[in-house]
Amino acid sequence: MHGLGNDFVLLDIDQPYIELSEAGVRRLANRHTGIGFDQILRLSVAANDALRVDIVNADGSPAQQCGNGMRAIACWLQRQGRLAGECLLQTDGGTVTVGAVDGQNKFYVDLPAPEILATIPAVKTTAGSRLQNLHQVSVGNPHLVIWCDDPERQRQLDGRELAEFSSSNLTEYRIDPFAEGCNAGFGSYSGEHIQLYVWERGAGPTMACGSGACAAAWVLMQQQELSRVTVDQPGGRLVLECLTATGLRMTGEASYVYQGSIGWPDSALETSV
Repeated sequence: MHGLGNDFVLLDIDQPYIELSEAGVRRLANRHTGIGFDQILRLSVAANDALRVDIVNADGSPAQQCGNGMRAIACWLQRQGRLAGECLLQTDGGTVTVGAVDGQNKFYVDLPAPEILATIPAVKTTAGSRLQNLHQVSVGNPHLVIWCDDPERQRQLDGRELAEFSSSNLTEYRIDPFAEGCNAGFGSYSGEHIQLYVWERGAGPTMACGSGACAAAWVLMQQQELSRVTVDQPGGRLVLECLTATGLRMTGEASYVYQGSIGWPDSALETSV
């Protein structure tokens, strides 16, 4: 599956339970010798019969939320005839609602409004960049929103450093949930439109980041008093809308690519992916 080029392996609920070990996930995530993906998603049934999603990055580290992944799951559920109206998905970053846009290959995710935790006044990176007013935002997972003139170049120069919080002057800002790094989103905006490039924690530069788009859109909405923002990333466009003061809807494309089977790296078990 993929959402705007942010690609996933999805383990559906009918698969045997497998420990998503760091080593096993890294082997499958290798795009030359494995399958290749930004995240692996495991769909299961929670104790209350709700659907549960576990998210693991390509490097084997856990992720709390994944906006593009939630839309991909909505696409999969619709393909299986299991998306009747809306569906609740439980993640470590909170519960979200997913649904389909009638007559289009588009799906939406309704999630709690992001929270702007702090603004970092200034950062000087090892590449020599001087960045100001970096916003720490929680969308159930941690994000830095950085406005800059050339976001694509800035991601290339400083993406890893800011995502890993390795700059010495970021040490004091390693508050929860930023203790293990974050998703660094470099953006520029004009009116109600954002051009965004994200370096995802545990996955690197990706074609798109759904929760990153939510974070950037929310910052702009608060700064400019907007209720609707479009976010363009290398993989395509997302539309972000305020539903209420406490909710945000993200809408965009998600696609099924293929289905197959592979031997799980940690055992001889064969499992569909």
